[in-house]
Order: sequence, then structure tokens, then C-alpha cells
Amino acid sequence: MPIFASGTVAGKALRKTTGQWEWDKARVIAAKFEAQGSWSSSKAELRQPVSPPQSAPRITIERAIKAFTVEFEEHAAPNTQKKISHLAGKTEGVC
Repeated sequence: MPIFASGTVAGKALRKTTGQWEWDKARVIAAKFEAQGSWSSSKAELRQPVSPPQSAPRITIERAIKAFTVEFEEHAAPNTQKKISHLAGKTEGVC
């Protein structure tokens, strides 16, 4: 999903797509909107092709459950930990 810039430039409030998927690139586009004092993207340097995000490696359900339980083991009360491990045990072999 592309990142949107929103705010007021030259007295005009607007929400406009930057056409970027990464924050660093989106911030550059938003800075150009501010620098030119306009929401217009008619300048050639603002037109950049939208590239799809790089696909991250998939996370397995088992790995996600382990990460979830490890997180709660650090912060949850003992009875909550028991409930979570019981629920996690029920999901084993289902997926």
C-alpha cells in the first residue's frame, strides 16, 4: 500500500499519495511538495514509478505462535501463561 502525505501546503489542506512504499522515499516526495509550495506533482522529479514492496520471507504459523508465547512468557502472569500455552498446544498439528 502506498504511503500518503497529508497536511497543509500553501494554505491548502490535502491528503495525497506519494506513490512510494518505503518511508524514506515517501519523506523525500513529501519534502518536495513542501519545497515547491504546492501539492502539484506535475514536475517530472515527483513522478516516480510505483514499485511493489519486496516480498518478505513467509512466517510459518508455528514460528508465529512460538514468538507470541515467548513474548508473553516475559510479561504475562503465570495463569495467563498457562492459558496461552494450552491454546498453543491445541493449534499443534492443525496447520
